Amino acid sequence: MELPPDDAKVAFRIAAQCNNVPVLHGLMRLCAGTRYHRGRPAITYAICEGHAEAVEALLPHEAGLLDDDGWSSLRLACAVGLPAIVELLAADNAELATLDLARSPADYCQNEACRALLAAAWSHVANSV
Repeated sequence: MELPPDDAKVAFRIAAQCNNVPVLHGLMRLCAGTRYHRGRPAITYAICEGHAEAVEALLPHEAGLLDDDGWSSLRLACAVGLPAIVELLAADNAELATLDLARSPADYCQNEACRALLAAAWSHVANSV
């Protein structure tokens, strides 16, 4: 069954929110990179719900996208305080490239585990340059 493009985009966002990875994969080619409320990509909805599996599925397609407020997925995961998702995102070079030098994701970390993961990722990047 094919959905009209707008319906597919809504289904894609809901799939991210509900951690429905098979639906995400099925709609990825058509919908990845779609911007929703305030310019948020689907990966941000998966992060807000704490769905690491959906984040992992979306990461190759939506890494490095910023919302209308300039927030990256990494900054959001730090603010929400989700170490497993911070670890996934910090391992991705596209996400690390979105760092705002004026205010880093570490400034938004809600717990020490997230801060430690970011420090390790930045150390790894610094040592490989």
